[in-house]
This record gives sequence, structure tokens and C-alpha cells, in this order.
Amino acid sequence: MNTDRHYTGIAREGGVEPQNMQHFMSNSPWSAEAVQKQVLDEVQARPELMEGGVLLVDESSDEKASGKSQRRAGETT
Repeated sequence: MNTDRHYTGIAREGGVEPQNMQHFMSNSPWSAEAVQKQVLDEVQARPELMEGGVLLVDESSDEKASGKSQRRAGETT
């Protein structure tokens, strides 16, 4: 997938209307537990992470779709 990782970009890539993608993502019955289990299973499959290893998940270096970034509550520029 290209760098447009937002609902409009995902919809464009999938050939669906952006509003339909927004509705799907907002109203789908995602199981957070299932996703967490999958991540845990994938991490446990990596022996180098089991003892003394570190897994860092950081997408901050991904190219942004615009010059704007969302701020956390209370954060200032």
C-alpha cells in the first residue's frame, strides 16, 4: 500500500467509496482481544525477542498524508 494510510487512501486502494470505508471501520465488530492475541503469537514466534530482546512499534517516521499532525490532549506546539 502507498503512504496514504487514512480512510480515504485505503478506500481508494480498495476501490470503494471513502464514506463506505469510514462506516465499515467505525461499525465493524472488531475483537481487540483477537488482534492482541495475534500480535502476541507473532512476537512469541521470534526467539530473539523472548530473552533480552526489545520490540519497538513506532510509525512516527512514516510519511504523513498532510502537513498536519494530530496532537494529544494537553500537548502544545
